[in-house]
Amino acid sequence: MKIIQNHLLIILVILLFCTSCKSQTGILNKDTQEIVNVILKEYDSVSLIRETYYNDTTFKPINVLNPYYRAYNSKKNTVAYEILYQKVLGIISLKELDEINEKYNSWFIKNWKKSNIKNNKVNLISLNDIEQYRDSIPLIRFSEPLFTKDMKKAIIHETYSKNKTGGNGIRILVKENGKWVIKGGIPNGTSG
Repeated sequence: MKIIQNHLLIILVILLFCTSCKSQTGILNKDTQEIVNVILKEYDSVSLIRETYYNDTTFKPINVLNPYYRAYNSKKNTVAYEILYQKVLGIISLKELDEINEKYNSWFIKNWKKSNIKNNKVNLISLNDIEQYRDSIPLIRFSEPLFTKDMKKAIIHETYSKNKTGGNGIRILVKENGKWVIKGGIPNGTSG
């Protein structure tokens, strides 16, 4: 009888854990959708790569944070500091960056879905099909946003290319009056 009670208790704990995770994911997904749609408003016509970095073993959440850490470690009397870093320092504090780094060890979102996207000019494509779109309209790929502990600030990685050239970087967003607003960004590299 005691064994059955222990098994029931374990099952109950697992169900409660799964339910709480599901409710947290629902909140995250709403904010994630809003962030993606805020960024997509900047594009007239674009192809969004459906896959995030979920299955990419070479690109981890720390890769999204590295440009911001680099900004904090930059010398203040450099051109890079003046042009790229000065405007974004302090939006997310170094302490908050460390908290984000501790919170995210892996990706949770595998794919973007058409139902996530409000802009009807966004074409959702697979990573396997990018060659046929590479020379036409711009291609973009997002990581999932990484949120601060209070869920009021976020960083998202964006890769952009058109005609086989482009770049990548991070966008820094803050939730103001219930809406996500882009506060800045840091370029991280070019391609092509």
